[in-house]
Amino acid sequence: MEVVEAGWIWTEPHSKRLKLKLTVRKEVLNGVMVQQRVQAEFVVRTIQCDACALSYTEQAWKAVCQLRQRVTHKRTFFFLEQLLLAR
Repeated sequence: MEVVEAGWIWTEPHSKRLKLKLTVRKEVLNGVMVQQRVQAEFVVRTIQCDACALSYTEQAWKAVCQLRQRVTHKRTFFFLEQLLLAR
């Protein structure tokens, strides 16, 4: 299959769509050529790399926390530990 002719079809600049009109040709049987016009549409999809996505995501914080408790019982620590394990 060979591309005989190719051209752009105008679209809105902000639509992120690219439209092409192509004329393709192929030999099917002993010298018989079939030629057809085709319209192709491509959609531009932008994505971020993993490192950029992590830096802009609100839920991706990494932190170290220090807790101090001045009581004889350890119920507060136990409660916080259970809350962290539940997530």
